[in-house]
Amino acid sequence: MAHGRFVIVPDELVSPESMVNLIPAPLHLRKRMHVVKHEITDGLSIIFQATDEGDSLHEMEHLLSVSLSTAGISLHAEIIDDRLNIAVSDSDTLVFANSIHLDNIEEDDRTDVLYHILAVLDHLNLDTAKVPVTFSRDIDSNLRHLLSRYLCIK
Repeated sequence: MAHGRFVIVPDELVSPESMVNLIPAPLHLRKRMHVVKHEITDGLSIIFQATDEGDSLHEMEHLLSVSLSTAGISLHAEIIDDRLNIAVSDSDTLVFANSIHLDNIEEDDRTDVLYHILAVLDHLNLDTAKVPVTFSRDIDSNLRHLLSRYLCIK
């Protein structure tokens, strides 16, 4: 499964020739990239840099599909290694998606996870007490307790 560079774009902006140019990377790297495109919803696709020819999915794809299948406004997140992946959707409309590098990957201090989620909700002018936040993978009970003090954790 691939991780790292990705972009989510409307299908009308994507052609086989333009895909590699949509990935945020220096030009000299783009020339050697293997790029994969998958449709997320009707009219919206994720394009990502595959680490090798065998990568067929990007780690954000599952999170995006779960988020887009949830009724109403919601934030879905997952922690994979040193990254926090976040997707915010309003029913079948993607509002925000990003993969954020976590500086502090120690399990006993994950305040950076709280900070990033609060920053996203603030940026989108969403009420932290009303927007459900769901993690697609299990999280540490201490982190769950911390997050539940400030967020509507599901």
